[in-house]
Amino acid sequence: MQKSLRVILGLSLCGLLLSACATSVNLERYSLVGDCQAAAFKHPGNISLRLSPQLNDGGIVMRTGEHTLVSAQSHRWALPLNEQLTTLFHQVLLDYKAEHPQLAATVDKMHYEILVTAFQGNNDGQAEVSALFTLKDASGQARLKVESDAKRALRADGYSALCTALEVGFIDISRKFVATTTQYLQSLSTPTNLQR
Repeated sequence: MQKSLRVILGLSLCGLLLSACATSVNLERYSLVGDCQAAAFKHPGNISLRLSPQLNDGGIVMRTGEHTLVSAQSHRWALPLNEQLTTLFHQVLLDYKAEHPQLAATVDKMHYEILVTAFQGNNDGQAEVSALFTLKDASGQARLKVESDAKRALRADGYSALCTALEVGFIDISRKFVATTTQYLQSLSTPTNLQR
């Protein structure tokens, strides 16, 4: 009787272990910053990037309906999303300063605030990116606000293609914003303003 009970208990335990293995989640981790320079990872104090709450739990987000967003449980960001997007934006600034060396010192004196309101895929096979960019001067006064968004069709199915499209979309809107700051930055770089 005791032997039969041991056999039953042993089989039950094996069954539980097998079912646990079958239902275990394989996490996939995704990075957006593989092509960034090492300097881009050293975040300066003049960049402040925040995410809307629905983007902030570590999973890649899909918009499944007009009012429905779902965060993936097994497809996660390799690093916190706000850190990765800060790195991407810093890379955009580094590229801009390399292209406009006469404005580099002025760029470093500015403060950049970014609120990312959309960073997700949708059921139509597109990546959606949206952000509010604010340029502030050294005193903290807002000098320029730009709301920008982008939609990009995925080149293939899957999360890797979605992450690539999201990365490119965020870089595109960041570059457009930084380009719009040129006129203001140039006005600060004139000899008259430098003497003030």
